[in-house]
Amino acid sequence: MNILTTRTLRYTDEGVEAEKDVVLTIFEPFENDHGDWVCVFDFEPPIKPRLARARGVDVLQAFVDGLLDARLYFETTKWSRTGHWQGLRDCGLPMNKGPWPVQPPEIPPPEDNPGTLEVFATRRLRYPDETGAATALLLTVFKPYQAELGAWKCAFAFGPSETAPLRHGMGADFIEAALDGLALARATYESMLPKGWAPPESEDLLLACDDLPYKIGRSFWTGRPKP
Repeated sequence: MNILTTRTLRYTDEGVEAEKDVVLTIFEPFENDHGDWVCVFDFEPPIKPRLARARGVDVLQAFVDGLLDARLYFETTKWSRTGHWQGLRDCGLPMNKGPWPVQPPEIPPPEDNPGTLEVFATRRLRYPDETGAATALLLTVFKPYQAELGAWKCAFAFGPSETAPLRHGMGADFIEAALDGLALARATYESMLPKGWAPPESEDLLLACDDLPYKIGRSFWTGRPKP
């Protein structure tokens, strides 16, 4: 398996001032069977079982579920009592079923596409045509990359990877930029849908974005708002 990215978490033992490291490794998602994608993660020092697997219907869902499960694994250890990443006690990893944002995030204007970014994943989304029936809208998420001054960016577009205008998520590392980009993609997609529109069940082979994270402050959550 190829390593996708790593993140170093920090913790302190009781009675000891010096911090110690725990390295989270996320491996590249792979397709185990049609519609069954797997994202493997691991910790060093180890948290058992080793090489845990999260699953999803595509790369994006498997990746997000891998981060969700990694947080749950870490929280089973004594390290989590003092554990953090950049001072964040949630270690910058998503959690399921959190509070819902008071208002949607501000969506930046699109930027020109240089046509040279590496694609991380695509997803065919439900989107209404002129009659209100569901048609396919392509979401392209590009692999996060390190930009100027050490910041990371994760670009996404609705349309072809080489020509569709881009928006960017930002973060201090690969994982935060990816989560920020996915949260912004979810918010952008939901802002594009007519209020109250829902596709017929027969057209449900296309996906939506409600399994992607949303953001409050610097924390990420998954799920849907309570009715």
